[in-house]
Amino acid sequence: MSDNKLNKEEVKISKFVSMVLRHKPEYIGIKLSKDVWANVHELIEKIKSKGKNIDKDILERVVLYNEMIRRDLVLIKIIL
Repeated sequence: MSDNKLNKEEVKISKFVSMVLRHKPEYIGIKLSKDVWANVHELIEKIKSKGKNIDKDILERVVLYNEMIRRDLVLIKIIL
């Protein structure tokens, strides 16, 4: 994982987002569509509801610097 450009909090967010997208979308109450789409705004709000400090800018940084999440997003399409 190349998250060396993320700060400590962003690394935690990165790991959480990866866990949610790869294994447990139901943990935050998000459902992927039958075509495996998720709404990025809903994703952010649901992650916030779990006490995580995230916004679109943070999500973009996490995706940019975390190879595993980028791979996940190829499989799980995110819509704006």
